[in-house]
Amino acid sequence: MKGELAVALRKIMEGQLASGAWPWFKGMRESRYITQHLVKGFAHLHALKVLDIRKKPRIFKMMKQAIKYLDRAIRDDSGPVRRRGWPVRAAPSRPPGASR
Repeated sequence: MKGELAVALRKIMEGQLASGAWPWFKGMRESRYITQHLVKGFAHLHALKVLDIRKKPRIFKMMKQAIKYLDRAIRDDSGPVRRRGWPVRAAPSRPPGASR
């Protein structure tokens, strides 16, 4: 099973584009949806204590690059909203009721 996990992780790492995003398939352009899906999946594994992302430098770096891509994509998407003068509120840094 560890061998299968290593192969799957290698494929995921190799599939990440320079932008930090992943495409649906090799050779395609970046996909925000697939990138969000992968980041969410790794976050679930981390939350379930199946995989400690912070102790895996290559995975941690991969996730940081993906989150930077997603931050840029969200900022780019909010551009038209800002130009129209609609209010854009920053998300709270942590969920309500979460302790430090």
